Amino acid sequence: MRAHLLLLLLPAALPLAACHDAACPGFTQLPAIEVEVRDTFGIAQAQGALGILTDGAYVDTMHIELTLPDGTPLGLAGAINRRGTYDILIRKTGFLDWTASNVASRSDACGIIPQKVFATLIPVP
Repeated sequence: MRAHLLLLLLPAALPLAACHDAACPGFTQLPAIEVEVRDTFGIAQAQGALGILTDGAYVDTMHIELTLPDGTPLGLAGAINRRGTYDILIRKTGFLDWTASNVASRSDACGIIPQKVFATLIPVP
């Protein structure tokens, strides 16, 4: 019975094994997409911005994850540990909508590699 139990538990542990070697220091929850949000003057504009990721029927509302050293929100992130090809919408009052299409996330044996995107918001004329 003990040998059978070991065989049943071993396959479940294999996917995590790749993340516990020297190259992968542990399992982490990473966003597939990170968007740095600034205006045309280079000022961070993530605070109060709405970020939406879509990949087919999948939809995710992005959250603030990136900040400047003084704590000012700089960027939005979403699609935690999910590979996909995303359309991105960033919306903020006083600015035109910013969009990007077909942004593909990547992964390796350790998991998701965040895809960094830079959004420059243009003020409403």
